[in-house]
Amino acid sequence: MATSETKTFIVDDVRVCSICYEKFKTPRYLPCKHSFCHVCLSSYIISQCKSKEARLGFHCPVCRSYIPSLGDPEKPEDWVGLYPINDVLQKLVAGPDETYCEPCLRDNEREKTSDYCLSCNEYLCMLCVKYHRKNMASRDHTIIKISEMLSMPIVPEKRLSNCCPKHKNEKIQMYCHEHEQPCCGLCVGTEHRKCEKVDTVENVAHILRESRKMDCMLSDLNTFRRNLMKVKNEEMNNISEIENMVDESVAKLEEETSDIMQHIEQLKKEHINEMFLTQKNGREKLQREIEKIEDGVSCVDNCKEEIEKAKGTENNEDLILKYFTAKEIFQKIKQNNFKRIQLKIASEKEPSWMKITTEIRKIANVKLSEITRVFQFDISTVELTKFKEFPIENATIYCGLFLSRGRFLVVKHKGDETCLVYDQN
Repeated sequence: MATSETKTFIVDDVRVCSICYEKFKTPRYLPCKHSFCHVCLSSYIISQCKSKEARLGFHCPVCRSYIPSLGDPEKPEDWVGLYPINDVLQKLVAGPDETYCEPCLRDNEREKTSDYCLSCNEYLCMLCVKYHRKNMASRDHTIIKISEMLSMPIVPEKRLSNCCPKHKNEKIQMYCHEHEQPCCGLCVGTEHRKCEKVDTVENVAHILRESRKMDCMLSDLNTFRRNLMKVKNEEMNNISEIENMVDESVAKLEEETSDIMQHIEQLKKEHINEMFLTQKNGREKLQREIEKIEDGVSCVDNCKEEIEKAKGTENNEDLILKYFTAKEIFQKIKQNNFKRIQLKIASEKEPSWMKITTEIRKIANVKLSEITRVFQFDISTVELTKFKEFPIENATIYCGLFLSRGRFLVVKHKGDETCLVYDQN
């Protein structure tokens, strides 16, 4: 472990983790491009999620960007494995201070390296850099000077392209409507070979641009965020309410006990301590709920930012990945069961309180009552948009239900009850 005297010296070294201040061990990088040791990042994520009930993501230790996680909210200890290993940093840390050009070494030649290709993940000498930039297959590769590598954030270039979520070396080419999942050609030939509707990314991107799906999702995100903020403000007001309740109770108690004997004064002090402890517990409980709401708001903001980026990009693959990643995260947010908690503090006086007697052992019973309501949309404030209209002859419809994969179930009622399922067409 680095000492405090050496921290300022090594903190600017790209090979050093900004959490433990030691050279990277299995570095993993976040979407914001900052890298950390596997163990350091795992410990940080767990510590950040420990006090939160809605474990939807965390903030980067360096830039404080919100990082939503697609992992199990109940298992934040497994999230670190979802972030890719920084192969370039791992190679830079593991290698000796003096390195040789890797293409030359394959020809049994030893030429000192001058640059590094992020695309090939290889050290290059000056001559190989020259031919690297001339070759049509490698002229677009990102090459940086070795001297610059030690003072700039490094992320493997191949990880930044629009790759298949399951096959990192393959670009997304298709989209499966049944699984609502972008995929590569390898996925289509294996996991999705029996799926009936697999489309190209160009067609899906065109549909997304022409339809109102992204606008509808933005509307849902804005509505959900407004509701989260409303609950947050209500719970912050609730903190003031319970504080006022305690203050009023304490003031009333002071008035009632002004002429009571010394041993009653001691009971009064014990009662005040109990009330403030109850207030503290109530405040902490509400504060945890507020942090949960704030976590949801941050996650929603991140989804909104990704959707806005998707709307503004001309890159089809990037648009699809951003949209469906945001959609998946948004689904997890909505499944988190946000709830509104309202606390009240009541002081139930003992019948013997007004009797001045040595038998009095307690002034009042202090309790924290809790009313929990699962977070729901206010249907009166929801803006409805007609998506599809279709006729059903000789029938009265009295209920319906949205199913998966764009299907809709209705119950026809006229003498008997018949269930009809319609698809999105």
